[in-house]
Amino acid sequence: MAARELKPVLTGQRLKARKRDVKEKFDAVAFRDELVEGLSDADDWEKASKFLETNTKLDYRTYADALFDILIAGGLLAPGGSIVADGAPLNKFAALEIDDDFDEQKHAAELIRAIVRRYKYLQVSLEESYGKILQFLAGFSETNVLKLAQSTAFLLAMNLITAKPLLKILQLSKVVDSGLALDFITKVFQTWLKAGKTVAQVASSLRKGGVDHDKILQFFPGNSRNTATVNAHFSDTEGLAGLGQWYIAQQTAQVKKELEYNITVMLKEGVTQQELIEKTRAVQVENRIPESQIAKLIWPALMAAVEWNKKPEIVIEQALRHVKGNISFLGSFTKSDRAQVVLMVTMQEHAFVNQTFLKIYSRFCLLFYKADMLGEDAILEWYAKAHSQKGKTAFLTEMKPFITWLNTAEEESEGEDAGETAGK
Repeated sequence: MAARELKPVLTGQRLKARKRDVKEKFDAVAFRDELVEGLSDADDWEKASKFLETNTKLDYRTYADALFDILIAGGLLAPGGSIVADGAPLNKFAALEIDDDFDEQKHAAELIRAIVRRYKYLQVSLEESYGKILQFLAGFSETNVLKLAQSTAFLLAMNLITAKPLLKILQLSKVVDSGLALDFITKVFQTWLKAGKTVAQVASSLRKGGVDHDKILQFFPGNSRNTATVNAHFSDTEGLAGLGQWYIAQQTAQVKKELEYNITVMLKEGVTQQELIEKTRAVQVENRIPESQIAKLIWPALMAAVEWNKKPEIVIEQALRHVKGNISFLGSFTKSDRAQVVLMVTMQEHAFVNQTFLKIYSRFCLLFYKADMLGEDAILEWYAKAHSQKGKTAFLTEMKPFITWLNTAEEESEGEDAGETAGK
């Protein structure tokens, strides 16, 4: 094959690069100047929004980080949170440049929402930018911290960002220890709820962002991280009583979960009934847990402490022996009718899942009745209306002979009392 003939090239010829291959120099300052100049010509929020949405010259994709610096802080942010000091004018519509007024801050957030909705690729950049800005919290004035908190709350309420960037603050030990983190998150919660969101919606967003009740506790300075202080803080802060109740409920649920696990461990270790009672009572008193809720968690903890035999006939005797051995512990937390009914319902729902125990449900109840742990009123209330709907027919059938016996015994007792009265 003949070699390919090379075409002559003129000396000094310059090869032109294709336009799409020419990379423009990254110039955030030029982007800022053009953006701020355009916004300065707008005399209201509507015109500012229109400028941002319709401007085709500004490269939002390349300069997304700079864009949100300008819309939130007013200018380009230097490391530490200060505005780059080159004498350039600031964005008068920025969240940190306007008043800390609720309506004004809402307008600033709506400006961001408008451009993010128009250019959807900016939403990811917005969350990343917020994560960066929140790390500069210590570099902002107290007033700007509260403005930033309002801005954050509105963007959360508008679902433009998740709660995940809030976790960045917990990495700043000085901000947490000084109480600045608590001031910030408190203002976020107040504004978020005032923006029309319910406590349930706020709680759901927090959970999805990885900010559970344990993380909320970490916003408090180290010497204030206890349930009583958190409860008092939310209760005493305007608009946050409902959030405080939610926090206590979450904290109590966690405590109950841990208590149930610890009871199972103690039972497996063979601790005495008295020690079980004392340790469970201490947790109950400290966290103000109702007796009925303790009764509800004791039963599954009790059942989880045994490795049950696979033969049903052996399991029955095994279960009766195990429960009888812990009747003192159970009885210590079933003094009220309410706790007794809750225990019966819990036993029913456990037996519904573990069918072997259905056959001895009435025997459990008789055992507790004879030990004065279950009263007639609680048993009859469970049978009449308080039972669970799970396996209702089977359990009521199982308990019917016991109920009949109770009613008969009650009638005989009333007859004896009437006879004694007549004799007198």
